[in-house]
Amino acid sequence: MVNSGGKLGRSLVAVAAVGTVALLGVAGCSSDSGDQGPNVRDTSTNVQFTACTPETCAGVIDGFPFEIVMPTRWNGSLLVYSPDAPARDASGASTAAIAEVAPGWATQSRAAADGLLTAGYALAGLSTPGTGWPVEAQVQAMGKLREHFLSQVGQPNRVYSWGQGVGAVSSALAAERQDWVNGSAPMCGLLAGVNPNYDLALDAAYLVKTLLYPGMKLSDYKSAAEAAKSYREAMAAVRKAAADVYGPGGMQLAVIAAAGEIPTKNAVNSGSGLRGKAVTVPDALSAIVARSTVGRFEIEQQFGGNPSTNVDTDYGARVTKSEREVLAIFDKKAVDKYLAMANKGKRVAADPAAREAASQSGALTGQVRVPTVTLHTEYDAQAIVQNESMPAVMAARAGADQLRLLKINVTSPPGSYPEKGSVAYGAGHCNFTPQSVQGVIAIVNDMVRDDIFPTVVNTTRLLGAESGYNPDYRLRQWPVGPDLPASAGSPPVEESPGPGESPAPEGE
Repeated sequence: MVNSGGKLGRSLVAVAAVGTVALLGVAGCSSDSGDQGPNVRDTSTNVQFTACTPETCAGVIDGFPFEIVMPTRWNGSLLVYSPDAPARDASGASTAAIAEVAPGWATQSRAAADGLLTAGYALAGLSTPGTGWPVEAQVQAMGKLREHFLSQVGQPNRVYSWGQGVGAVSSALAAERQDWVNGSAPMCGLLAGVNPNYDLALDAAYLVKTLLYPGMKLSDYKSAAEAAKSYREAMAAVRKAAADVYGPGGMQLAVIAAAGEIPTKNAVNSGSGLRGKAVTVPDALSAIVARSTVGRFEIEQQFGGNPSTNVDTDYGARVTKSEREVLAIFDKKAVDKYLAMANKGKRVAADPAAREAASQSGALTGQVRVPTVTLHTEYDAQAIVQNESMPAVMAARAGADQLRLLKINVTSPPGSYPEKGSVAYGAGHCNFTPQSVQGVIAIVNDMVRDDIFPTVVNTTRLLGAESGYNPDYRLRQWPVGPDLPASAGSPPVEESPGPGESPAPEGE
């Protein structure tokens, strides 16, 4: 893991072609993060600003609704937020675009925002339209929102981009490209990009088609209605399988989860055994299959065709030895049968022009220009935690300066779940405590304003004792697929050495 004191899977280092993992396990790094303006280190806690009015602090920029909320006393730091994409219902319709200045704002869950306002941060936020992959447009709108703030409200000493899900990609992209960004906090983001994440969504839909619903259409939808129909019919097949907990349906769902890299824990269920997976896998598939149907229609329109493929994916290679052993306890022959079916199904080829266009849309480069602090739950079906591996690999390729500025944090769920209710961290999409959200911003602010880089102790304190922060979590490489094929005869993914240890020399 890239955060101080954390560890990164050795396979990532191999992919990045760097010669040592010492870079990735240094605790308590401290170095000049670089001033980006004359006042970036200003520690004032009462910066002057013009009070908001309904006309100046709410409106629309480039089609994106926006809102600005000011604290009573301003510390000079401005947070520009891009939320996740809105959820879609069974008809394919998305919820209305609502401006958010912090996680939970649109749903009246304002503990995180209130804590940031109390700490003196200015909050400005946009909406995320439910159309395709809007990150390029979001980056432009974020810049215009910042300009609007300067002209109507005040002059910030520092500006931080942050966001969740798709909005996290926009925030990270703004940090790479825009000189006005001094720090960034992308959370639970689809940081691997549009093609890897939509390929993975295609995998889930393909497995549902192959094992549960042969009539399902996977791509090249003629209309949003056709895509929504495919989604509804697929989910009906999933629910039918879930009702057959200990029969073929339950085993098929368990294999779909393993081969599709679908996390089986969520905020309300630990996914233990076939009974647990009969609850958690359909829950995860409801979001993932929506991305690969109604969401796919949108990106097909945006990029001029289907950009996703599973032609070279080896689904058997996705299932680890331990996963096979657990599933074999229930029915080894069934596991082998369903994995063989998965690998023999009719594959989907991408439209080459659409895939190339998608690859260039909002793609991160690893050029980490400013302090960037991420947060991700270990079990996130909508944005798998391996999304954090991609920026780590790219930053490692780019060099020590970029890697030093990247701090990746993962939260893990508690060992046991309550009989009723949900866990507050570690599992589920963007499922963080309000203190964790505030803590990520505090870490960014410490790095930018005070040149204080995080240690494990500091990160634990800022994210909160009840955050689930796991400094020992080891990132894994992106699942095998079209752009990262399985290598026959290669060793399994190894854990990286801990801080202060040296990796084995090449060839040993």
